[in-house]
Amino acid sequence: MTSHDPLAALLKNTESRYWQVPLLPRVAAKDNGVRFMLPADWSQGQIIHPQDEIGLHQCLRPLLMGTESHVTCEYRARQEQNEWRWFRLRVQLESAAQAAVPEIQPPRFHCWASEITRQKRAEQLLALQSRIVQQLASGEALPHVLEELALGVEANYVGASVSLLGVSAD
Repeated sequence: MTSHDPLAALLKNTESRYWQVPLLPRVAAKDNGVRFMLPADWSQGQIIHPQDEIGLHQCLRPLLMGTESHVTCEYRARQEQNEWRWFRLRVQLESAAQAAVPEIQPPRFHCWASEITRQKRAEQLLALQSRIVQQLASGEALPHVLEELALGVEANYVGASVSLLGVSAD
C-alpha cells in the first residue's frame, strides 16, 4: 500500500484494505503455464494461515496464468494484533497493456480484502443450530442433542479464542 493511494488512505480505518501488487515475470523452465509470480511481500504483512496458503495460491493461479482477469478468494490471516481473522479477497488483474505506460509497468494485482470473521462465525453457529434441529426432528434423545450443542459451543469458543489469541488450545 502506498501512502499516495487515495483509496488505501480512505480504507485505513475500516475493516477493508486495498493494495496493489506488481507481478514478476516467470522465467523458470518448469512454469506449468504460469506467466507471472507474486513477490515475497505480496500480502502486505499478513501472515496467511498455514491451512489456507495452498488454497489461496490455487485461487490466484488463473490470474498468474493469464486465463482470468479477476477472482474472489477466502482465507485466514494473522493480523497486527496477533489474531487469526477471515478475509474475502477480490483480486483484479491489470495487464501491462492496460497500464498508463505499458512498456515500463509490469502487470499488477489490485487487491481488495474485506474482513468477514463475524460472518464466518455466524455461519458456523447456524450450521450447528441446523444440525441440532435435525437431530431433534429425527427423535434423537435430548441429552445427546444437548451434548452436541455443548461441543459446538465449546468449539466456537475455542475458535474465537484462537482468533483472538492467535494460539491453539492444544
